[in-house]
Amino acid sequence: MNVGDTLSWRRTFTEEDIRVFTTVSGDGGEHHLVPDAHGRLMAHGLLTATLPTKIGGDMNLLAREMFFRFHRPVFAGDTIECVVTLIEATPADGQVVVTGSLYVVSPARAVLVD
Repeated sequence: MNVGDTLSWRRTFTEEDIRVFTTVSGDGGEHHLVPDAHGRLMAHGLLTATLPTKIGGDMNLLAREMFFRFHRPVFAGDTIECVVTLIEATPADGQVVVTGSLYVVSPARAVLVD
């Protein structure tokens, strides 16, 4: 991957994904367990943050820092896309330190996480 390159990955979250993440994370907030007025369960913010970690894992990267701002909720059945752009790659101590930008968008291209 070169500076300026972009990778993306899409995922549709299911109610089962949300229930499993509730168990694994211990975050049993009611909004993750009780459907909203439209019958949907809200995904955990950090569950949506697994999209960029999947991309990093595919590249065999070890993350030192990750910063997220969650702008809108994601619900079971939503398909969202994470787009990661490599900004900088600097050799250091036998490794390469990379910096990237990311955003997660809905099908309507509304930014959900950045």
